[in-house]
Amino acid sequence: MKTRILFCLLFILLIPFQTFAHSGRTDSYGGHNKTSNGTYHCHSGKCLEDAREQAYQIAFPIGQEDGRLGENEYTEYESTLWERVREGTIDTDQAEYMISYLLRAYKEGYEDTYIPTFWEKYKYYMIGLFVLSFWVVPPMLQKYKNKKVPTN
Repeated sequence: MKTRILFCLLFILLIPFQTFAHSGRTDSYGGHNKTSNGTYHCHSGKCLEDAREQAYQIAFPIGQEDGRLGENEYTEYESTLWERVREGTIDTDQAEYMISYLLRAYKEGYEDTYIPTFWEKYKYYMIGLFVLSFWVVPPMLQKYKNKKVPTN
């Protein structure tokens, strides 16, 4: 019985599933023109590498500036990008890869220049000291306080 179930399970898992792709081929650059609106759409190769490089040229300096100011505008930047997709300024097919590249570049630029404050940097040490000073040390002091010292 167990052998049949295992055999059936393996048989089902090994059946190839049908996948769907869009019509059209990619050129030697790794992309193609989208016929519905005439935009160029990347899929692989040099096209995606250039898109990533372009995203870093745009968003990395923005992230660096926000890092210097200490203002993390990541969520605002992301919502602005998606708003531009809804408006049609950024093509939806290009948004698939460009928005993730832009956000990654912004984040790396921000982390490149951001200097954390003392409390941000050492907050876990401060929490540990707080725990030690209020929960660990008083019971220890109480233990020694109740202990009688022999007199000679």
